[in-house]
Amino acid sequence: MIDENRRLALASVLGINALPVVGIVWFGWHASTLLVLYWFEAGVVLLRGAFEGLFAALPAGPAGRGHVFPFDELQSKRGSIQFVGWLPPIYPRNVPVVLNTLIVLALVWPLAGIGVYAVVVDGPLSPGAPSSVALAAGGIVLGHGITAIESLRTGRYERESAHSVLSQRHVVGLLLSLLPGALWVDAADGSGAAGAWIGLAAIVCTKFAFDLYEWSASGSGDPSRIERLVSRVRADSIGEEQSVETPDGEPIERFRPDAHAVRLRGAALGAVHGVLPLSGLALAAATGLTWLWLGPAEALLVAIACLLPSVLAHLLAQDVQFGHLEYRLYESELVAYDRLLAAPQWRLSLDAVSECHTASGIVDRRTSLGTGTIRVERGDGETERLVFLPDVDGAASRLEDRARKEAHSRRSDAVARGRDGQS
Repeated sequence: MIDENRRLALASVLGINALPVVGIVWFGWHASTLLVLYWFEAGVVLLRGAFEGLFAALPAGPAGRGHVFPFDELQSKRGSIQFVGWLPPIYPRNVPVVLNTLIVLALVWPLAGIGVYAVVVDGPLSPGAPSSVALAAGGIVLGHGITAIESLRTGRYERESAHSVLSQRHVVGLLLSLLPGALWVDAADGSGAAGAWIGLAAIVCTKFAFDLYEWSASGSGDPSRIERLVSRVRADSIGEEQSVETPDGEPIERFRPDAHAVRLRGAALGAVHGVLPLSGLALAAATGLTWLWLGPAEALLVAIACLLPSVLAHLLAQDVQFGHLEYRLYESELVAYDRLLAAPQWRLSLDAVSECHTASGIVDRRTSLGTGTIRVERGDGETERLVFLPDVDGAASRLEDRARKEAHSRRSDAVARGRDGQS
C-alpha cells in the first residue's frame, strides 16, 4: 500500500511528466521546447537537492571523499543545529557539499542553457508557446516543491547523506543522455515523420524512468527492484559514523578557544580567498575599472563590497568549526565537545598520549592575544589538536601531567594484576 504522502509525491511525478505530452499534443511544442523545459527542471532539481542535502543525517561514503569542497574542513563536524521548529536540524558537515552544488549550478547551468539555445534549430520555443511553457515551468516548480516537502515530512533525510541525496538527482546527466535524441527530433520537426514521434516518445519515457526511480528510491521499507539496481551507488554515497560518547562525571578542567582569535583567522582566510583566482581577477577588474571611471574612494568601496561576502562566509565557517569547542579533561580521557552542535567531536584516552607539542599559527604570532595550539600525539601515530588556546603552555603542562599520572596508574594496575596472577 502507498501512504498518503508518497501518493502525493507520485502524483507530482506523474504531473510533471505529463506536461510535455500536453504541450506536444495540444500546444504544438517542438522538441527544442521540450529540451528547454528539461534544462529548466535540471536547475530546479539541483536547488531542491541542495535544500534537502542540508538535512541529510548520515555521513558521506567513499563516493564523497577525495574531492575538494568549499569549507572542506566542516565535513568532519559532528552534530546538528535546529534553527526553526518546523524544519529538521541542519548538519554543518553537509554545507560544503551543498555549496559545491550551488557553485556548479551558478557556473554550469547557465552555460548549459546557452548551449541549448545555440543548438536548437528555430529558437528555443515553438511559435505561440511562451505562455504555455511558462505555465509548465510553474508546474515543475510546484511539483518539485511538493516532493521536497514530502521528503521532509516522511523523514527521508534520516536515511540519506548529502551525497546520496544529490546523486539521485543528477538531471544534468539525464539531459546529456537526452540531448542527441532531442537534436535528432528537432531536425525532423514539422515533417510529420514517424521518426520524430518515436524520438519524442523516447525522450519523455527516459525522463519519466529517471523520475520514477527517484520516487521509488525515496520510499521506506523494503527496497524496490529499481532501487536494488543502484544499491551499489547508494552504498558508496553513504558511510558509517563511529559514535563518540562523553565519559561519566564532571571534567577536571575545561579549555576553550579564544573567540577573538577564531574570528581573526576567519577574516584573514576570507580576505586571502577573496584575492585568489578567479575571485581575485574579478576583484582587480572591478576595482580597476571603478578607479578609472569614478575615482579611488569609489574603488575602495567596490573592493570592500567584493571582499565582504568572502570574509563573512569564512568568519561563519570558522566560528562553527572552532568557536564553540570546549576541550574537557577527565581523569583518564580528553574530549573535544562542541557546545553549539551539542555533540562530542573526538575522544582520546590519556594513556594513549605519547607527547604534547605547543605551536603558534599566523594569527597567534601576529596578534597580542597570546593564543596557541597544542598538538597531542598518540601512540598509534594519530594527532589531535587543541586550537587557539590562551595560556597554551600552562594548558599543555597540565595535560601532560594528567597523561603521565594516568600512564603511571595503568602501569601500576598492570603490575598488580601480574602479581595477583603469579600468586
